[in-house]
Amino acid sequence: KGLHGEDQSCVSLSTLADVLLTLARLMAPFTPFFAEYTYNAVAKLVFADAHDNTAQERKEEELSVHFLMMPELREDAVDSRFEAAVERMQEVITLGRIARERRNLPLKSPLQSVLVVLREKDRETGEAALKPLEEYILRELNVREIQYSHDMRSFVTLSADADGKVLGRKL
Repeated sequence: KGLHGEDQSCVSLSTLADVLLTLARLMAPFTPFFAEYTYNAVAKLVFADAHDNTAQERKEEELSVHFLMMPELREDAVDSRFEAAVERMQEVITLGRIARERRNLPLKSPLQSVLVVLREKDRETGEAALKPLEEYILRELNVREIQYSHDMRSFVTLSADADGKVLGRKL
């Protein structure tokens, strides 16, 4: 969002432009007019900024989204560690919302803290993955701080009951 300086703002805008241009290329066969409008609106800003030229000096194939080939997968753009961290963040937010709902605590009222219980095997990777994304968790759950714990035994109780019908009758 650019909340942490001009550098982050430039990276955010560049990523947004790349996503919009790629999405326009993907949508072109299905929504040709909207894809063309989106592509031209974003491309005019991107190419004018990159080349300090007007739209008239762009390459001929860049003048319309319909002249471009479908985008291909860019392996260099895939960050599996970040994807795993975002999945973990989404899980924390979902479980936090469920816990608030079960206790009838509306999201509008802020809470002091939330406790995230991580597995013992995720001691280093779990907390380190969530640290950069804490701001999003705090905002989504409307809490002031996040606390981490690796002691699942104090929060989880395991028990087993035998199903008599399945095991058979006792003679």
